[in-house]
Amino acid sequence: MFSRPSFGKAAEPIPNLLPPAAAAVERQAAPHEVDELRTVLLNRNPSKDGAQQTGIGINFGRVGREKSGPCEILSVASAGTAFESGLIHAGDLLFKVNGASVLDLNAEQITAQILGKPSSPIQLTISTTSSPPVTNPELPQDGDMPQLPPMV
Repeated sequence: MFSRPSFGKAAEPIPNLLPPAAAAVERQAAPHEVDELRTVLLNRNPSKDGAQQTGIGINFGRVGREKSGPCEILSVASAGTAFESGLIHAGDLLFKVNGASVLDLNAEQITAQILGKPSSPIQLTISTTSSPPVTNPELPQDGDMPQLPPMV
């Protein structure tokens, strides 16, 4: 016969006092709801004209015209590595470039982080949003087209 040894009372589980990283990001991303952060690794565009720096073929802007927070990918150029990867889409939110937060940077600072040596690797932390993109059913007249930020 075997007797079962007594190990005493089981320890109580340790409470998680820190909020999940995604929850902290969701608060910063309001009013957009963040589905899931993901890290995307791709190469910058190759240089076709001897350019010293290239980007990945995206236009971006601050969500809701805010001065801080994530940047929304406004468009993805079909000739860029962002489009070719199939991992970055218009409407995605940009949180980090090469591990550095862009939440408090202006557009010029973010562009400087994205631009780099042609064909060199770049890491982006992005998220899709669960809120649909805002569209305006009235198309502007030819001379009234809004100006998009430069493609990087």
